Amino acid sequence: LSSADERFDGSILAHSCKQKLELMSKVLSNTVSSFRGDRVEGGFVLAAYGQEENKDHALLALGRLRTSIASELSNNRLLNIPSDVYELLWVTDFPLFSIVDDSETGPVIKSTHHPFTIPKQEDIEKLYTASSHDELTQITAQNYDLVVNGWELGGGSIRIHDANIQEHVMSNILKTRTDRFSHLLKGLRSGCPPHGGIALGLDRLVAILCGASSLRDVIAFPKSTTGRDLLTGAPASLSSDELSDYGIDLLKDRQRF
Repeated sequence: LSSADERFDGSILAHSCKQKLELMSKVLSNTVSSFRGDRVEGGFVLAAYGQEENKDHALLALGRLRTSIASELSNNRLLNIPSDVYELLWVTDFPLFSIVDDSETGPVIKSTHHPFTIPKQEDIEKLYTASSHDELTQITAQNYDLVVNGWELGGGSIRIHDANIQEHVMSNILKTRTDRFSHLLKGLRSGCPPHGGIALGLDRLVAILCGASSLRDVIAFPKSTTGRDLLTGAPASLSSDELSDYGIDLLKDRQRF
């Protein structure tokens, strides 16, 4: 990280970074075990590290810190970030699977995006030949994110259109019951062309265009940090009288259908 301006004391920025990283570590449930900053000529270097399974958390902390520092320098007029320039990029080549630590069963394989994403053509064979979790994480997915000025504007993927591949991913890799997706597999077997999609966040686009620092600034009724709607008071319990007005009856000890 460059000092950006000779008027800016690098030690002050280093102290600010340390505080931000400590806060991020708490947000990430302290999975990033340590941070270290060393001053070098013209700036200083920061490193974050933890256990191998928490590598992504360390990268996330440093990524958030990078944008936070840029914002801080910009606010102090030490870094010029043009407000009328929109830089777009595609993020691709995500891993199809990730290893997630389960408190009951230990490390398990999960879909990085969702279980309907197809891998790149050259990696399809690896779905059948991979013999370990690590080998499965080397399979590259056909999914993508669109980023604008550091904001993730949207994301999507190319879907699995082959019923045999879909059933193999669910049954043999993710260990998921396929009976809940019988309608999907039936549809794929009926003949499904290659297809995909992308979902764009309208609220994020509005935030970018308005120069807002938070999505909460452009959402009509943002929720609190506990998930409550301060306008309506939701979520809240309803009395029996209120439920009866809508013909709703709660089944407690009665037989459920």
